[in-house]
Amino acid sequence: MLNNKRRQFFKFIKYDLYYGILLEWKKYAVFSIIIFLFCFKLILKHRNIIIFENLAENLSIGDLFIYILKGMRPYHLSLTEIYVPEFTWIFMYIYIAFSLSFYPLKDLHGYGQLMLLQSKQRKYWWFSKCMWNILSIILFYFIIIICVCTCSIFTGNMNIMPQANIQTFYNQMTVTSINEFQFILIAFLALPFVTIAISLFQMMWAVLIHPLIGLIVSASIYILSIFISKPWMLGNYLMLMRNHTFISSSEIILKNGILYSMAVICISVIIGYIGFRRKDILTNYNE
Repeated sequence: MLNNKRRQFFKFIKYDLYYGILLEWKKYAVFSIIIFLFCFKLILKHRNIIIFENLAENLSIGDLFIYILKGMRPYHLSLTEIYVPEFTWIFMYIYIAFSLSFYPLKDLHGYGQLMLLQSKQRKYWWFSKCMWNILSIILFYFIIIICVCTCSIFTGNMNIMPQANIQTFYNQMTVTSINEFQFILIAFLALPFVTIAISLFQMMWAVLIHPLIGLIVSASIYILSIFISKPWMLGNYLMLMRNHTFISSSEIILKNGILYSMAVICISVIIGYIGFRRKDILTNYNE
């Protein structure tokens, strides 16, 4: 009996990996192109700037990675200075949120519904979608890493660490106090973990109410985080320019972000499962 249940659950996961990721390859291909364009934009900009500034000539992997995920300085109301949000950061996370908005409900009212009715186990469908969501976020970050590493071949600097004078010049960030392990922990582990928390929270709303509501919720988190630089606003932990590790005066401490994210993940998964058990799956969500 246990082996049969396990096979059923893995059948759901296999199905979501194929239909939710593999057949959605165009979304990831477009995302790759976007990241490449962002990287080459910085490379071209840097080549023009080093003509006049005494900076390191070749951008490293860390420099490119920070450019994509740096976010923006905390917002302060000012009558003399115009605050311009960072388009790269906003566009990237809204694209990720949009890409993951519609698949769960589309599947629920498609072949996935037949699988669910045959198995008579709603928990298999829900937890499989949670796994799909987590793996999708990991894949997006993996694409960022691959694109950044590929672009660093063109710059001729494969060093994983960001360069101090470049980060001081472009972002007013201090990187001399961190080592490679700390940078990898922040950039390649902590940021995906926080993104997973927001994405699962989005999926909970999308499945229980409507995909557009889930998209609005996650987009609101990202946009409000631009103007509300408080520890309880998760989007702040995705901005390296607000991270206490790089900006000593910042209130955005990474370990707090991990704890908040763990709480959001638990709440989203549990409430989502309880709500999904009571949901009328035969109702078309377009009605």
